[in-house]
Amino acid sequence: MLTGLKHLHHAGEYLVAVPLILVILSVAGARTKPGLAKVASRLHTFAFLMPARLVYIVGIAMMVMTGRSITEVFILVGLIGWVPVEIVSKRLVKAELAAVAQGGEASAKLTIGAVLELVLIAIIVVAMEHGH
Repeated sequence: MLTGLKHLHHAGEYLVAVPLILVILSVAGARTKPGLAKVASRLHTFAFLMPARLVYIVGIAMMVMTGRSITEVFILVGLIGWVPVEIVSKRLVKAELAAVAQGGEASAKLTIGAVLELVLIAIIVVAMEHGH
């Protein structure tokens, strides 16, 4: 069972690609085109946030099963690093995509939010890789 959890947890490394795609979509027109904003919003929710949260649940389960401590630096970096991802997601990315989907235009906050998510998730993945 632990092997399966490890494989699922390591799949989190691929989550770095989604914010990169969101940056590209925001530059390509998701800031002004409602159809593209809806695609970006679904991608953000179903290909990034939901799987990332699942990876965190699996990571916590692995931590408990293997007897690791929550005070280990790489675990703390991962857990604390996810908080700003959630904030950026709600305040910048989701809010801006919703505005475009409703017929408005997004500001630069969309691209900034996607870049911040990319940087934060990359830091988390690097911390996890070096912690094992």
